Amino acid sequence: MSMAERAAQPFVRFTDTQGRELSAEILEIEADQLRIRRMSDRLEMDLPVALLSPGDRAFAAYLWEIQQATSRPPRNSTDEDELLDRIFGTQ
Repeated sequence: MSMAERAAQPFVRFTDTQGRELSAEILEIEADQLRIRRMSDRLEMDLPVALLSPGDRAFAAYLWEIQQATSRPPRNSTDEDELLDRIFGTQ
């Protein structure tokens, strides 16, 4: 399964550096951790990427890169206001 296909799944199986596994829903993605909901008990927790197997660390990095590539930069109201003033004039 490709990383894109894996990312599209509602639940993901993660493996840690000791070979233990868990299934979870990914709630939030950070560069160094994932916010997950563990399926066994529905507990929400932060999962540090450093604890994951090499393959799952690569998957977490892929998720982070995709999120960064698709997220819009924060709106800079000053720049937008200046543009609107130039187009429509100041009132």
